[in-house]
Amino acid sequence: MSRIPTGFGMIVRVDRYACGCHYMRCDYHDGSIGERTIRHDGKVLPTELRPEQGA
Repeated sequence: MSRIPTGFGMIVRVDRYACGCHYMRCDYHDGSIGERTIRHDGKVLPTELRPEQGA
């Protein structure tokens, strides 16, 4: 897992797995969250919205 402050008011978290899949999460300065899961074959998986994401 890597947590990278961008200097633009958000923190990016990246998890990479041995199979080639990876997960990214962006925590924005206003409290909103963006997530993306990408399989080892490059397919982007849908993300379920949770209450903290404005659902």
